[in-house]
Amino acid sequence: MQRKLPSTRRQAAIAAALVLMLIAAGVQTYSLTRNVLTQLERLSVTNTDNVQWNLIQSEVELMQLQLALAARTGSEEARSALVRQRFDIFYSRVGTFRESPLYTDLFRVAGSSEHLMQMTEFLNRWVAVIDGPADALLQRFPDMEREVARLHGDVRAFVLLAMRTHVEKSDQRRDQLASTLKDLVISALGLMAILIAGVILLWRMYRRLREMSREGEEIRGRL
Repeated sequence: MQRKLPSTRRQAAIAAALVLMLIAAGVQTYSLTRNVLTQLERLSVTNTDNVQWNLIQSEVELMQLQLALAARTGSEEARSALVRQRFDIFYSRVGTFRESPLYTDLFRVAGSSEHLMQMTEFLNRWVAVIDGPADALLQRFPDMEREVARLHGDVRAFVLLAMRTHVEKSDQRRDQLASTLKDLVISALGLMAILIAGVILLWRMYRRLREMSREGEEIRGRL
């Protein structure tokens, strides 16, 4: 018994549906690919090790300033120069936190901006003294040392909050990238399935046309 094949009209409708599905899958795959590339570029720009090192180093540099203030050896000029150097380094580190876009998300955590404000106010209060005469700076060493000791708690709390937030953000980015890659794989598999279905449909249409051509030749031969 001869196997019944789908009609040409039905095959054309199926082919049109496959074309639409192919276009939709292609658009989705392209969108997901661009999303993956964007996330990879964002991860490459965000240097995780550098961010963590800067955060930890800020506390280390504050301790270096505290040690320079507590030092009792050396000339007055050398002690003043050392304190100025440590103060400038700590000032530069805090300025990096305020201005660099790498740390923008870290300040959205409750409490982190308040700790950073305390650090900024400390620097603003003492910048004029640091830039002043060496003898006036030496006289203010005890006052600055006490303020540095009080500021240490804010710096420690800021570093811990920022580190925790940075780790959470990094985990979220990795999870988002993994989810996007999964969607991309599914979309690519769907695209391949549609292409395979299209090839099968074209092959069946080709066989149908050959059969119709052979039947036409037989009819012409009988006529």
